[in-house]
Amino acid sequence: MLLSSLSILGVGLGTGVLLGLLGSGGSILALPAFLYLAHIPIKSAVATSLVVIGATSLVGAVLAKKRCSVYGCPGQEVDTRITALFAMGGVLGAFGGARLSHYVPANIQLLLFACVMLGSAIGMLRRKAANEAQEVSNTASIPFGVPLGLGASIGLLTGLIGVGGGFLIVPALTLSAKFPIKRAMNMSLWIIAANSFVGLLGYLGHTAVYWQTALFFFMGSMVGMVSGQRWGRGLSPRRLQVGFACLLVGLGLFTLVQNLLKHTG
Repeated sequence: MLLSSLSILGVGLGTGVLLGLLGSGGSILALPAFLYLAHIPIKSAVATSLVVIGATSLVGAVLAKKRCSVYGCPGQEVDTRITALFAMGGVLGAFGGARLSHYVPANIQLLLFACVMLGSAIGMLRRKAANEAQEVSNTASIPFGVPLGLGASIGLLTGLIGVGGGFLIVPALTLSAKFPIKRAMNMSLWIIAANSFVGLLGYLGHTAVYWQTALFFFMGSMVGMVSGQRWGRGLSPRRLQVGFACLLVGLGLFTLVQNLLKHTG
């Protein structure tokens, strides 16, 4: 029990670091940790992951906002309009995905999660480094349906398989609205938090949430988040993305193999 709790604490630490450095990606580590270290059933693992990712992202977003107000962060300010529209679509999708999950077999849920891991890894490896100096041309001219639609699609995955979706939100913001990557990272934390908490509502009353395990994970992720945001000031997000993508390939393949062995053995 102690070893399992320490392992969860350690993975939470790594998750927080990734969220602090990249504004995304860390949440995808939570579900495997709950499944294979804490041995939580898949549907409860999804619900529990939404707790810790929502809480970690919210704290990270507040810390980033406070740091910007104290030290300044030119070009990294949150665009309230786009963030709100993205979150509006996201929470609708997240709640719908959580409700849909009650009708999806656990093995299909896990298979979908593994495919998302591998797909996001491939996307990270193929993605070119974003231009940090890139400016937003005119976000007011972006049709409101674009961030709503993108948010709803990513929110659906959040509710269905328990990932924050930052690895999709950040590129969606940089491509659709031409935000610099660090600005998109700050915005993604608010969207992840909203999606996760509303997605959790779709599980409450139907699925058990492992609150004690979530607390251990959250404690580690908080320390990691603060450290990651400090370290990230002088690091290249691109190098971190490549390393993280390689980790996702390994975890995705492991999850696929475990799922196949469990249902063919």
